[in-house]
Amino acid sequence: PAGAPVGTRIKVKNLFYNTPARKKFLKSPTTETKHLIETMTTFAVAFVHLGFRLIIENKEILHTPPAATALQRMSDIFGAQLADKLLPFSGGEGDVLASGFAGKPEIARAGRDHMFFYVNGRRVQSRSLHHAVSAGYGELIPKGRFPFAVVFVEINPQLVDVNVHPTKREVRFLRENRVHDLVYYTINKTLHASTKTFAEFDGTMKVPHSGVPESAEGTLPLQWKKQVWDQPTRAKGAMDFVEQVFGPRDDSSPAKPVAPPGEMSTQAVEQGVPPDDSAAAAQEVLHDKGETAGVDDLWQFNNLYILARVGDDLMVVDQHSAHERILYEEILAGFAGVKPQSQRLLFPESIELEAYEYETFEKNIGIFAEMGFAARSFGNRVILLEGVPVGLKHRNPVSLFRWVLDDLVSAIKAGDDLRKRAAASYACRAAVMAGDPLTRPEMRAIFQRLFACKNPFVCPHGRPTLVRVPLIEFDKKFCRRK
Repeated sequence: PAGAPVGTRIKVKNLFYNTPARKKFLKSPTTETKHLIETMTTFAVAFVHLGFRLIIENKEILHTPPAATALQRMSDIFGAQLADKLLPFSGGEGDVLASGFAGKPEIARAGRDHMFFYVNGRRVQSRSLHHAVSAGYGELIPKGRFPFAVVFVEINPQLVDVNVHPTKREVRFLRENRVHDLVYYTINKTLHASTKTFAEFDGTMKVPHSGVPESAEGTLPLQWKKQVWDQPTRAKGAMDFVEQVFGPRDDSSPAKPVAPPGEMSTQAVEQGVPPDDSAAAAQEVLHDKGETAGVDDLWQFNNLYILARVGDDLMVVDQHSAHERILYEEILAGFAGVKPQSQRLLFPESIELEAYEYETFEKNIGIFAEMGFAARSFGNRVILLEGVPVGLKHRNPVSLFRWVLDDLVSAIKAGDDLRKRAAASYACRAAVMAGDPLTRPEMRAIFQRLFACKNPFVCPHGRPTLVRVPLIEFDKKFCRRK
């Protein structure tokens, strides 16, 4: 203890100049840098009235001057774009007070790193508080994602046990249920009372509206023309109903083109792959099995499954999982040296990142470039997104970029393969979703390109892409065979 007037600076230097601090327990420089940033961020979130500045290898990583409000501090640390999506909450019961910020569901993260819990001003871990926050969001956040939340609990110190963990990181409360329920109800009420809880529709991204490549660099803009042909008509009777659901059947008629004259199907356009090539690859794969694909016999069931006749069997394809596998392998091909196609945004998007997100982007900018993202540093933890991979139909480019970056941060922590993790993350968000209606050319392109994949049977997350139902199974159900 010592008297120190306002403005006093304390510098600790060369503390372990001749004796490494438990060197064998240190992780990689990247991991240790992340720990440093997390520690400083933890302090900065809690002590709004103090200023913090973090410099690593002569580079300023974090600088937060004293803030007038907690929300301003959130903006200084996490960026104004994220701070704008935070909902303040507060509530109390007796000698227990809970306050903080709950992030909108749209900024949910891939890991738990952005759930900050403080008890009487000290950062802690608490299973009870974690469950209270997660339960407060309920089904607003999909499985596998975690909310952004900052929770401050003020409580009588005599009601807290701080000796349940060797490093005193974890705490327990004398009245656990009381604290849990207070946090749960306060957050839940705040989320459902706010009209700004749910993400707003951003519209489609702004891309050049042209039908030809912009330049010799392979930039291929999307074709947004709606394909209206081959739509089912109103049923007037039993046969009309069958044709409405399954489409007309005429084996003697020549196969329809994969797309109208002069156009490729949407999925083929997205990846810049001529449909004839993918069709040939699919036919070759099926030919090896002694089968031919009835590419005309394609129907969509429940806006989720693609039904196709293959030989005497029925093939049922999950449109999301299948497209996910297609995009995943094409991204991996880009990592292997195949130059990715990118489309320029009409208006570049500026994205403000957190300190470690910015570090992660700068160190892995090559991965984004290999995927087809055109992004560059713009200074002060801001990047400029100028282009995205070809084919993001009705997908918000900023949200997709943040999703991939967030997964990269989690992959570094888990020690996963960064390129595979980034490819899987992109494929999951860019693929057609359950509920998306598809035209027959779009279904045909997915079906054909799936069988051109090296592993067409599972998506990057291990879910099956297709199920094969032999004819004999139908015969058994209708008592035609024993």
